[in-house]
Amino acid sequence: MAPRLKRKFVTTEHAPALATGSAGIRSSRRTLRGRRGGLANMPDMPLDILLEIFVYLHPRDLLNLARTSKALRKYLMSRDFAFIWKAARRLIENFPECPSYLSEPAYVNLAFFNHCHGCLKANIKTVLWELRVRYCNDCTKSYLYYQSLDLYYYLHNPQQPDHSSLSTMVPRTASTSIYHLPEITEVVTRLNAVAHTPDERKYIEDRMALVEEVGDHAKKCITWFKNALNSRAEELQKTRDDRLAVVFEKLRDAGWEEEVEHAKRENYRDLRADQKLFAQLRVPKPLSDHAWAKMRDGLTVLMQQLRSKRLIEERWDMFRDRCAALTRFISAYFEETPRPAEELPLPNPVDFAFMQEFRDIVDSPATVKITVASFDALRPSLPTLIARWHADIKAELASLVSSHIDIPEGVDALKLAVATFGCKQCGRNNLHYPGILSHSCFRPMALYSPREVSYDKLILQMRGMCRWSCEKAYCAFAAVHRILKACDLPPERTTIEEMDRLNPRLMCRPTNLLRAKVFVDTWRQAIAEMRHWQGDSLSLERVDDEEPKKDQEIEVC
Repeated sequence: MAPRLKRKFVTTEHAPALATGSAGIRSSRRTLRGRRGGLANMPDMPLDILLEIFVYLHPRDLLNLARTSKALRKYLMSRDFAFIWKAARRLIENFPECPSYLSEPAYVNLAFFNHCHGCLKANIKTVLWELRVRYCNDCTKSYLYYQSLDLYYYLHNPQQPDHSSLSTMVPRTASTSIYHLPEITEVVTRLNAVAHTPDERKYIEDRMALVEEVGDHAKKCITWFKNALNSRAEELQKTRDDRLAVVFEKLRDAGWEEEVEHAKRENYRDLRADQKLFAQLRVPKPLSDHAWAKMRDGLTVLMQQLRSKRLIEERWDMFRDRCAALTRFISAYFEETPRPAEELPLPNPVDFAFMQEFRDIVDSPATVKITVASFDALRPSLPTLIARWHADIKAELASLVSSHIDIPEGVDALKLAVATFGCKQCGRNNLHYPGILSHSCFRPMALYSPREVSYDKLILQMRGMCRWSCEKAYCAFAAVHRILKACDLPPERTTIEEMDRLNPRLMCRPTNLLRAKVFVDTWRQAIAEMRHWQGDSLSLERVDDEEPKKDQEIEVC
């Protein structure tokens, strides 16, 4: 075979310049594959230097190094260099000594390499210290045995003498009594070989001593392994906390100090909502410039959202305190002021909060501290404000009545009999002023929505109810007009007081039934009854007072 031709490289010192554009020099350096300065020549180093290096390596690094080349394997796997493994092992805090039934490399492989001992699958975290193995789920089914060892021995050796002490000669896990199947096979084979010989008793005693030694050493390893995992978890947690602290410090420098403190108080709830961003924050590595540049834009957007949320919550807290002060002021005024027995229903703190005089105080800038004393200046004007509140409600209700009938000048619309109101929500239709002020449907509960920042929404949410409103009210003019017509009374002049004094008795007869019932009611009861009938399906007749009163239903054909 002809030798390969080698390409000759000419140095720039002797080669002419090759122009690229105006001028240029072609580099003579060869492109090398791989990294420079490898450890290929490490076995050729003086032995004393190698030994000085090896004793400071972690046992895991020693085993990895032994697997890199035959020369290093020859050094590190030799029994003459066992002191290197012992020195490296002592660098690990509280790491148990190597047991007599394992070599130093095998002990290191069991403790620090998380591959399956059956199929070499990676990331096997569980170590079966009593069995000296790590297995994946698939290999567990093939290499582990969960039943009685005496039953195993009988099934596989029916002709051999019974070894009732077999379970004491094979190590097992302390918690679930799992056995290593290859070791069971080995022990049974050896028992069969030494059966009825002088070596049988010695073999059994040696196996029982080994099981005891394995159990004692496994307890130490389990304790060390748990402590090592906890220590590693604490180390990773500290690294995450340090990384998060650096991120927060950068955010403070950018002007987001209050948002950072808000995020801490909320236990990073808003940060956790963005799982991708939070995962970048919790990487157990020191924060690099590249990592910061990658997450900076996302954090800026999140801080803007947190600022909006914080301002809303601060305004919410401020209004809660101010509404509480207003409620205490109003309650103290009502307790100190004597009320007549027939006084009209009074407005509640929500109604006062919507009065402009109180609104100017409650909605003051956040820099102003509002207390109960802040409302003292309005105490003398409270009777006037209460009277104005009643006047506004009366005007609204009067407008509902005047939309159905012209009210003569000088007549109080709310005193007329036609000033009977109904509720669109519950269906009641015999409400009159001032009793309508106490109807709960006209002061409904307010829906909770923490994102609302307007004054009106905040006041309603703070008190849990709305101010009084007649939006759900209507004038039951048609029903009352039919009653007045049956009594030959003018609707524009007849008052509620006159109807109560007259107390006409009415016969209500359904007209669309073949076999009907007749009800004799008062005018107020007739209004309530008419809400169950539509249009002209109910006829009304006034009953003469001379006729006997019929308090019960009368059935007619």
